[in-house]
Amino acid sequence: MNSTASPGKIARRAGILWLLTAITGGFGLFFIRSYVIVPGDAAATAANVLAAGALFRLAITGTLLAQLFLFFFGLTLYRLFKETDKWLATVLLASIMMTVGIGVVNQINNFGAPFDFEPG
Repeated sequence: MNSTASPGKIARRAGILWLLTAITGGFGLFFIRSYVIVPGDAAATAANVLAAGALFRLAITGTLLAQLFLFFFGLTLYRLFKETDKWLATVLLASIMMTVGIGVVNQINNFGAPFDFEPG
């Protein structure tokens, strides 16, 4: 990024990154929670994962992409706010980086799903 970019241009970048985070993360969360997971029925949930394996993987990818966009969103906000209050901008950046780390690690749970499992 150009160090002479105006605050308005940096803010627009942050807005675009936030929108991309919402779209990609929203798909992943909406699909997994509304279509795949059946509360209280692990067998039905596993059957749903098997029936829609490709879409389940796409949802995981969407969620990971959302974390990537969120990472760059945090860096962009830091750049925008560091001139105003560097300490608070650093706290914001650290909070977003922790959120990204937790979100990525949380996706490990989805990798444990029985993709293409053939019983028998």
